[in-house]
Amino acid sequence: MYWGSSDAKATLVLIPGGAGSLGLKATQRDPSNSFYQALKKLTDATTGNPGINVVLFDSPSQLDSSPRGYPSSRATADHLARISSVIRFYKQKTGKPVWLMGHSNGAVSITEFLRYKDPERGPSQISGLIVSGARKAAYFDKRPVDVPVLFLHHERDGCANADARASIQNFEQVKKTNTSVTEFRFLKSGEPEGGSPCASGYHMYYGADAEMNEVLRNFILSNSR
Repeated sequence: MYWGSSDAKATLVLIPGGAGSLGLKATQRDPSNSFYQALKKLTDATTGNPGINVVLFDSPSQLDSSPRGYPSSRATADHLARISSVIRFYKQKTGKPVWLMGHSNGAVSITEFLRYKDPERGPSQISGLIVSGARKAAYFDKRPVDVPVLFLHHERDGCANADARASIQNFEQVKKTNTSVTEFRFLKSGEPEGGSPCASGYHMYYGADAEMNEVLRNFILSNSR
């Protein structure tokens, strides 16, 4: 799903968490999920404040979201090739630098994509990374990273599979090898919803729309070329 901005400076492609399959329809324009609606607000452009195009990546099949073990389906050539294809398509469509954002299990997709061995269509296509509410299974190895990277996490995230300590360790690892800027930001606003701590509330930045978008907008627009 694509939400365009009338005055975009960049395009953000979100790889969602959970099972990764949103079941979007060709005629659908607006999923009701509050997290996606919050991201949609990034397209708003005001005087002197460019917007950001937003793309929701929808896997055609359910990806492994088991709380135990590594979600290996996010490391398959098929999944990574689909990510690459979406990046190429929207880079050509918008003519803007493409940023890749992975939330929760989606962060596993990001780290695997960085290891994707296709020099023509792999990580070289992206202009920046947002590692958001990352699942502990997401890991960065010692290979150099040369794009801006923002680690985003809620300070009250109650999802056991998204322990902030793992994100901080990843941040420290990337900071050592990244030739570009690397930042870590904790979100502080928001509220619980009473649902699963891994599918609602603080983990999904519920009620933290303004804070999340300010952080994302500032980082992306400040580091897009």
